[in-house]
Amino acid sequence: MENASEKTAFTVRVNTETKNKADQVASKLGINLTAAINMFVEQFARDGEMPFQPTTKEKVYTEDDLDPAMVAMLKRRIADMKDNSGVTESELAAMFAKRLED
Repeated sequence: MENASEKTAFTVRVNTETKNKADQVASKLGINLTAAINMFVEQFARDGEMPFQPTTKEKVYTEDDLDPAMVAMLKRRIADMKDNSGVTESELAAMFAKRLED
């Protein structure tokens, strides 16, 4: 049986942009990408299942997924649209998409 402290390396090919985004997320969490991947592999091996529910569907965001400032801004923009003033629907969609990327 392998000693628990022994390490092995394996190579994973991933899209460069995806890897860079993952690096940024890990950094925000105060860890590096290697640590994040190790956490995934350890939980996967321990539990015998994916630590998340894989899906082919795009996530449908609800108000609970957004920060209060974003919700307030969306409500103001929707009210502006109903009054036929302010931003257009496509401008609102672009602002929403940009905020989700940040």
